[in-house]
Amino acid sequence: MVAPPESWQPSSESPLLDPFHGKSPPPPPKRPLAPASVASAILALLPIGSIAAIPVGVIGLRQTRSGGVRGRWLAIASIVLGSVASLGYGTAAAYFGVSQAYEVKARAAEAEERRQKKREREDDSVAAADPASTSPSAASSAPSPSPSIEQSAPNDTRVTEIGQITVVDLGVSEPSLKTAFAREVANAKAAGEDVLVMTTEDSCVPCKGVVASLPDQRMQSALGRIRLVRVNIDVFKDDLARLGLQVIPYPVYALLSADGSPRDAIDGGEWEDDIPENIAPVLGAFVQGEFKKRKKPLKPGGGVFL
Repeated sequence: MVAPPESWQPSSESPLLDPFHGKSPPPPPKRPLAPASVASAILALLPIGSIAAIPVGVIGLRQTRSGGVRGRWLAIASIVLGSVASLGYGTAAAYFGVSQAYEVKARAAEAEERRQKKREREDDSVAAADPASTSPSAASSAPSPSPSIEQSAPNDTRVTEIGQITVVDLGVSEPSLKTAFAREVANAKAAGEDVLVMTTEDSCVPCKGVVASLPDQRMQSALGRIRLVRVNIDVFKDDLARLGLQVIPYPVYALLSADGSPRDAIDGGEWEDDIPENIAPVLGAFVQGEFKKRKKPLKPGGGVFL
């Protein structure tokens, strides 16, 4: 005899619930950035770290291959940026080094040229002081020397009188060109003089022509009661530029304000040969403020020629 089937009874246990039923599955966990990729990116942005960014970026690429971390494109970008930056910094450093080498070489050549000129002047002085170097006939036929002054800047400021013209050679020991100008303006005012600045240089032939012309009566009349302040451009080149006075071509002739700043200037190109009959009319009119028609007008607000 077959037993009748048992009737179904509900389970006393709680049914299992699906927490994701009716919901989207959660996103996969976010992978962290590869440490080497981050480090490479930081190094690529630093001038001293651009080279190191390349090998560190390569390490970052290897770390991303495992699949557990990300940052592959960051590592690639860091490698490229580090390479470009390294090339740029290397080129700049090479250019700077070559420029410095040329500058040092130029300064050495300039210093050697000055020493050579000084030796030549010393040799000339020795030859002039040696009586045996001048024969009696040559001495008797030579004209009497006129007052003259050297081109080189003395160590201390030197004052020389040539007729009615006071010549002041600013010394190497002057701490400030503008301060020296202001002092000479005050000294000139006390003596009833006006100041005329003249730039000069040891090898300047026009400068020597102007100085040799000073004893001439035409120059004495044109520059009477003038305090001629000479400035050697080898010593005061940077100071002249800061004051707005041109350095090349030279000589330059400038009038000063009460504080020592230039208020007007011309250069020797305003006349032809450097002889008294050419120089005196131009400088005479210039110091009187009457030299209007010029070959080289000044730039507005400055003393540098166009």
